[in-house]
Amino acid sequence: MSILIKGMEMPADDMKNIMILSDGRVFQFSGYGNPKPLGTAIPVPDHGRLVDADEVKRIVQEHDYLLRDPILNSTDRGMWTIGVFQAVDEAPTFIPASREEEDS
Repeated sequence: MSILIKGMEMPADDMKNIMILSDGRVFQFSGYGNPKPLGTAIPVPDHGRLVDADEVKRIVQEHDYLLRDPILNSTDRGMWTIGVFQAVDEAPTFIPASREEEDS
């Protein structure tokens, strides 16, 4: 398992001295004085490839993939796309979106 530190970006300088508490709070040490709150560490379970689900839905919508029904020998433009969208929406989320949802 890994962790994601929400609210922290990669250091622009050489390094940051941080402390992660068991409750997930992350603090930065900068010289003397009290550490300042920096973000929250969240566990990230083992997972497969991470993709942008919203981008997958946009690509499917843009290409309007057709579903061919071999029994009726016809195509239906809508049903396959709806099924893909449902599958994408029901897939587990390992890391929540970092930007606000546009079409939710």
